[in-house]
Amino acid sequence: MRTLRGRIGLALLAFALVTLLALGGSLWVVLRDLHRDAAIGTLSELTAPYASAVRARIPGVILRPGEGDPPNFIDRLRGGAGIVGDELAESLEAFEEDIEEADVSIIFVQGPNSIIVNPEDETATRLPQVPDIDARLTRGQVATGTTQIEGVGEVLYAATPIVGQGRRQAPPLIMLARVDDSARQATSDLLRALTLAGLLLVVIGIPLAAGLSRSVTGPLRRLASATGDVAKGKVPEPLPTGGPIEVAEASAAFNAMASEVGATREAQRQLLADIRHDLRTPLTVIGGFSEALKDGTATGETATRAADAIADEAGRLERMLDDLDHLTVPGVAGPPLRLESLDSLEVVRGAVERFTAEAEGREQELGIADGAARCTFTADRDALDRILGNIIDNALVHAPSPGGHVQLEVECSSDRITLAVSDDGAGIPAAALPHVFDRFYRADPSRTNPGSGLGLAIVRDLAEALGGTVFAENVEHDGARVGVILPLTPAAVPPGRA
Repeated sequence: MRTLRGRIGLALLAFALVTLLALGGSLWVVLRDLHRDAAIGTLSELTAPYASAVRARIPGVILRPGEGDPPNFIDRLRGGAGIVGDELAESLEAFEEDIEEADVSIIFVQGPNSIIVNPEDETATRLPQVPDIDARLTRGQVATGTTQIEGVGEVLYAATPIVGQGRRQAPPLIMLARVDDSARQATSDLLRALTLAGLLLVVIGIPLAAGLSRSVTGPLRRLASATGDVAKGKVPEPLPTGGPIEVAEASAAFNAMASEVGATREAQRQLLADIRHDLRTPLTVIGGFSEALKDGTATGETATRAADAIADEAGRLERMLDDLDHLTVPGVAGPPLRLESLDSLEVVRGAVERFTAEAEGREQELGIADGAARCTFTADRDALDRILGNIIDNALVHAPSPGGHVQLEVECSSDRITLAVSDDGAGIPAAALPHVFDRFYRADPSRTNPGSGLGLAIVRDLAEALGGTVFAENVEHDGARVGVILPLTPAAVPPGRA
């Protein structure tokens, strides 16, 4: 069986068969014992009246032999020619119907001799083997059990003395026996019970197994179909989370995954749309100034400005490519961090120098805040430059132009350093504050502001790689403050950076 439904059905069938066999075996033993006990009980009830009838009809001299050598009781019953004597035949006439109904044989036993009596043809046949009966019985006692009789087989019997123990001879016993067919009767009863159980299994078990298999295979088929849709680029509708707990958990996990995939694909589509939009401006500028330089329209200072503009736009394109490079391998740590001892003021001065030209072009003021602390800490210089570069670029975009102010702040404590950039722009919307470091998130989705929504996500990844955290908040008046908190000395060398 290769299908789950087939395996479930086969497992239930095997379990049902094993259960039926185990119960059937136990039930067979119980039924056999019940039939055997019932048959022995019937024999016991008939034995005492038979013994009384025989005792009343047979002469006392035969039953109670005295001194000397009296005739043997067994021989007298046979009449010397295998014929039942008149006394015995008369005593059994009243019980003939009961004997036939109970299907019993009448056996007389005395010492080493025994005969089996057939009331129908009034014959008495000597048995070659004396039945194994406890001969130490007193009058009124009934012995029951099973014994083997040659020519008859295994029989159930009930035996009782006709008279009490004699002085010189063993007392004659009357024994009612019937073939032990308790096993056959138990088998017949069990077959009827198993037939009924099999019908119930077919009527109830098969629909139950089918329903159980459908409750498992149905959601799994839906899950497989939905997974195929995801592989084809489609985002399926959420799967129902009913059924067994394990199947419900798998469906819920798939729904979460599909939702995340859908959100990621939507963000990627938005990113590509943003990139198409953002690429037009630098390409237009580069194309226009390139043509001006090529046809000689731009000369002297104009040519210098054209070259500067081309260089600026080329740098902008390079930063966009850096963002895309960060996107191509999500979740991969990247090259190993190169930790070194750094001076806090030296780091922020370098960042200011890198963006001074861009700030001047926007007619904005970029500088280091008064009271910036100086301390020595350990970090990766390239990673730190990318952190500050992305935060400063974000601040310049949102600060007023012209007339905006962007400042770098440095705070040091005994075990950490805080690097922050503040601006006097419109601030961050309250709903956007928890998401500014999310990948692809843009507080302004109108595309009027440049950016891919990756800059601050890169800041978060690099800060976490250095063992730190990020924060974003609105200042008291206008503007926002974004920064990182890093340990002065990382607890352990991280494996890499984003």
